[in-house]
Formats: sequence, structure tokens, C-alpha cells
Amino acid sequence: MTTALKFSSARPDEATPRPRETLFTIDGRECTIPLKFEPLEMARYAHTVSTFGADQAAVWALELALGEADYIAFLNLPKESVSAEDWARVVGVVTGRLVGLDVLVPKEAAGPEPAVAPASPSEDNLEPPDSEVWPGEEPSEALTASTHAI
Repeated sequence: MTTALKFSSARPDEATPRPRETLFTIDGRECTIPLKFEPLEMARYAHTVSTFGADQAAVWALELALGEADYIAFLNLPKESVSAEDWARVVGVVTGRLVGLDVLVPKEAAGPEPAVAPASPSEDNLEPPDSEVWPGEEPSEALTASTHAI
């Protein structure tokens, strides 16, 4: 017999902050976001997208990630301070992490696309050989022939 999941509505101890990293600076002050989001934050983001649309969800996500003070400081920047590319990169990092991607914070303005961490197992993002995934097993001839035809 399986045991049902049990949840508690009690708030966890906030004395232990989760790891954060600097997304950008405003006049030398670091504005940080979590390295990873909690599962319920990810679910709330998905709910906000489906209920209110991607634009509203992005605004909600940015405030969640930065916190109220840094979010307000960002909103109060002169409009010339943030280009469309900057906005896309900032939102891309935050929303990417909220959907579970390992999105890297851009270190310099280099275009609108945020960098995505390479997938395991290698930095070149190539699939590992079958012999490493299934040691001692040879793929069937039919499987090998069908994958080479692709």
C-alpha cells in the first residue's frame, strides 16, 4: 500500500536564505535572483501564464525573483536605461529558471537570448555513446538501423 503525500501549511524557517546570484546592478547595488525556484513557485508561474498570459506572468516572475525593493528600483529606472534586448535577457533568465531550465545570468550585453547551461553529460551537449549509458549491452540491429535512417 502506498502512502499519500502529506503537506503542511506552516511556513518554513526563513532564517536560512536560499542561494542567489546577481542578475544585474543598479548604481552599483546588486539585484539578485534565486539560483533555483521552489516547485510551488514554478507551479504558480505556470498558473499565472495560463490564467493571465505570458506578459503578466513575466511581471509576476520578475517581482518574485528580485523581491519588492529591487523590483521597484528596476521599474523606476529611466526608460533609456533598459533596452528591449536587456528586458528580454532579464525576463528570459527569470522565466527560464521558473520552467526548470539552467539559464545562466548574462555577464555582458550580448544580444536578446539568455545563455543556457550545456546539458549533461558533456559541455558540447552531445549525447553519450550507448556503451556508457548501457555498459555491456549492444543495441539491437533493428534499433541501430532505424536510428541511422533518421
